[in-house]
Amino acid sequence: MRKISVVLALVVLGLGGCKSQEEKLRASGVQPRTAEELKQEFVGNTVFGTTEVVGQPRIHYVVYYAADGNKLYGQAGESLEAALAAKEGLAIDQGSWVIEDGKLCNHWNQWMQKKKLCSFVYKVDDEYRGFNPAGALVLKYWIKPGNPHHIGPARPKS
Repeated sequence: MRKISVVLALVVLGLGGCKSQEEKLRASGVQPRTAEELKQEFVGNTVFGTTEVVGQPRIHYVVYYAADGNKLYGQAGESLEAALAAKEGLAIDQGSWVIEDGKLCNHWNQWMQKKKLCSFVYKVDDEYRGFNPAGALVLKYWIKPGNPHHIGPARPKS
């Protein structure tokens, strides 16, 4: 029994010293975007990105953060081309966004189990990164000005 306790104590102490991906990024001097930077960079623009969840298939997505209010519109697929071509079902969704306590929060009508998810956003060169509450990288994305692919209500009717 004493051996198990010693081993558990060593494991717990060892884990305490492990830094999350987010902590490592901060330690390198990269700080989360401010609320003002998030508004300037996201509102009225389109995000192109991928999910980066370990053990899960990578999903490509395109999200437009509407300039009029706090609406967001998204399309997703197995590739960027599939995401851009998405027309119905779970491949498209809409919801709302808000900035709370320096975090960008998205609340989708269907995606992400309909829960509001918030994360600090970091910019490394021209790439943005989002982390889950445990500090693991879950999103990588890039921003393009405007709504060049007509995501959401601007989507052409087929």
